[in-house]
Amino acid sequence: MLTEKAVFEEALPKDADALADLSRQIWRQHYLPEILNEDELIFFWDRTYQPAQLVRHMQAGGRYEWIKIENRRVGFLAYAVETDRLHLSKLYLLPEFHGQGIGNQALRRVQHFASQQGLREIYLYVFRSNEKAIRAYLRAGFVISRTEITECGNGFRYDDYVMVYCLPAEGVAGGGAAITWTAADCPGDRA
Repeated sequence: MLTEKAVFEEALPKDADALADLSRQIWRQHYLPEILNEDELIFFWDRTYQPAQLVRHMQAGGRYEWIKIENRRVGFLAYAVETDRLHLSKLYLLPEFHGQGIGNQALRRVQHFASQQGLREIYLYVFRSNEKAIRAYLRAGFVISRTEITECGNGFRYDDYVMVYCLPAEGVAGGGAAITWTAADCPGDRA
């Protein structure tokens, strides 16, 4: 189990090359060959993790944070507010740091941020074959909302679960005002 708390540090557009490099390293170590084959990995990584794409996502409101242990960058996360919910688009951790509570610490950080913003839910996409990540998200309170298959061309497709975490029914809006809602307000299938 984790002996030292992870430190989270804002990643800036100037960090895009380093984010891309770390994501490539993590994808290769974690996804090959059980989750993706080499061709799929290259295709999907190229669609999302080129430095210019990461910068565009940041400029459009995506918040990126390094996950650091003993001043070493061991992963990162990215998320963005979308009206009344948060899209957790990236949570990556070097496999040697799996199982130490660091991912859970990152999820708690995102949950706290969403709660402070007065949001109703957090949603994410995860490859259906990524059983290790799915188990971690389920342990953290996420539920599988639906399956989503997205054709990408060239014979490739995303085969994902959309997972949702509904925040407690009472929270604090960005301006400090108390808010309440019912479970029916958080259906978890609006991605």
